Amino acid sequence: MDPISTADNQRTPNLFLHSLLVPGIWLALGIVAELVAPGFRLGITGSAGVFILMSVGISWLILKRYGRMPTNSESWRLVIYCSVLAILVEAWVLFVAMASPEVFPDVTFTPDAALFAILFAAGIDTLFFTLGFKVAAPRFLKNLIPPRAAPDQDAG
Repeated sequence: MDPISTADNQRTPNLFLHSLLVPGIWLALGIVAELVAPGFRLGITGSAGVFILMSVGISWLILKRYGRMPTNSESWRLVIYCSVLAILVEAWVLFVAMASPEVFPDVTFTPDAALFAILFAAGIDTLFFTLGFKVAAPRFLKNLIPPRAAPDQDAG
């Protein structure tokens, strides 16, 4: 049987389950980075690359499993789910840093500064995931779309 059947194309991927890869991969990369290069931080550029690559990876999993790219509404839902999960991870890390001054002696945040940091990170995360799901994934994966799953080229 063909691995990409019409029935597979009609099924809806569980987007929340796919988005749960974000905190898992992000925390795993953080642990590996801390073991390999303690104290090294990727910064905002590294986060952008990681988030965009995770977006492409999640889109590739959907393409591989369902034989199609995520639809427009599915892409936006993935942006929202992934952004919320990333914000929750960042808020948790910020809370741990604020609650453990002996572990992080160089980190001091007032509640207003912490709120600003979370809101700023929310905007940046959403931007990176939007670029990943709406721009990078379709561009990188367009050649992997099976012919019968691609839009009709003759219609127009």
